Amino acid sequence: MKQIWILALAFLILQSNISFLAGVAPAKTTTGNLTVKGQWLFSYNGWTAASPAQVNIYDLGPGSQLNLKGTCFTYPNGSFSCGPILNDDGSGNRLDIVVGIFANTSVCHILDSSSNPYFNLTTTVWINCPDGTLDVGALHIRQDQTGAWLLDSWTFGIAGAWYRLYSVVGYNTPTVTVVWPFESWPHYHSGVEIDLPDWGWFFQDVFLHEYAHHVMYTIANYLPSCLENHSITRTSDLSTAWTEGWADFFPLWVLGHTKIVVTNGTHYGEIELENVNWNSSGWDDGGKVEGRVAGALLDIYDSTNDAPPWNYETLSDGIGRLWATMSQVCQEHKSTFEDFWKDWNATYYTHPIGPSSPYNLQDWGSTLMAIFQNSIDYRGLGDVNADGLVSMIDVGAIARKFGSREGDATWDYLYDVWPLNRDGRIDMKDIGLAASKYQTHYC
Repeated sequence: MKQIWILALAFLILQSNISFLAGVAPAKTTTGNLTVKGQWLFSYNGWTAASPAQVNIYDLGPGSQLNLKGTCFTYPNGSFSCGPILNDDGSGNRLDIVVGIFANTSVCHILDSSSNPYFNLTTTVWINCPDGTLDVGALHIRQDQTGAWLLDSWTFGIAGAWYRLYSVVGYNTPTVTVVWPFESWPHYHSGVEIDLPDWGWFFQDVFLHEYAHHVMYTIANYLPSCLENHSITRTSDLSTAWTEGWADFFPLWVLGHTKIVVTNGTHYGEIELENVNWNSSGWDDGGKVEGRVAGALLDIYDSTNDAPPWNYETLSDGIGRLWATMSQVCQEHKSTFEDFWKDWNATYYTHPIGPSSPYNLQDWGSTLMAIFQNSIDYRGLGDVNADGLVSMIDVGAIARKFGSREGDATWDYLYDVWPLNRDGRIDMKDIGLAASKYQTHYC
């Protein structure tokens, strides 16, 4: 409960042009003042809080004109308290109160594609309200707007992803505009908006994937180019794999799971990214595959080791260095996962690694192996055990696998030397390549 109210306070502080006191801690009312409070809810698995949301308090004037008197924002439970405001309509009469709600905050704007304003509703009127507090009780949003308020919500939607970034890495993602329902497939226009089809609100992985593009773009007003047609498990190109791989990883980090939802609105499926390796059926290999990039980011971040027999990764690094390096790649307008590794390597390892280095050789090797787990191999040629040096340990290890072929019980992808000879068998070419690099340092 404490975290929920800290979340609310952080959100309210970030609202621009709104008094800190508005909707946070209403002062004690005095004669001639009015505070309006209540709660906005929408129907989804029972009644769910409409939050975050902007609440406007109006006075209903002549000709049904709505005159704005105050603004505040809903708390995480959907409640609000606006005021105190002067209870005078300008002619000496008390206010005739109408309450409005808008999907319009510093986190996101949810636009209705049919009319293009923010999703909004207004209530009926409370006539000639006495001074003090007007409690309008529970106010309910129409069923046909459910998707908009889920997209906007702390518990299910974009606001929750914004808060996770803000609270964990300190990044205040600039406001995003979402247009719904619009067109037939989800997509992001760089720096402009997320467009979602009618079914897009229901799948968190779908709209958080698009929000991840917005996050990446806003870091440096740059988004690497992407092919229009791409697949999680198949080869595209280096730029697409990096950009889409980040966007595939982001919902997994926000939501804490390892399977990414894929859907076209009619058919639905999930693709597991945790226990994926060189031997995974239906997967292409390498850094041109977005799912391989997403899996590498997941294995760098998470504390779960992949299942045997192809479990090479033991790293549990969290989000800090991953986020810092991704941001650095964006700021440098680079566009591949290999750029990510090079920046990571240059930032966190000194040459040679020693007591003055912030991270040690084991950490370096563990990062390489978390990436290798996902069929992306950045080890130096012949450095089988990723310790930064080609030694007799490496040459001997390859020699002990001599004659092994992919599919044999003794097969191990580690010893099929990359990148010159990845051919599915261990032979004299592998031993010779490693021997030719004997005593070569890679770190």
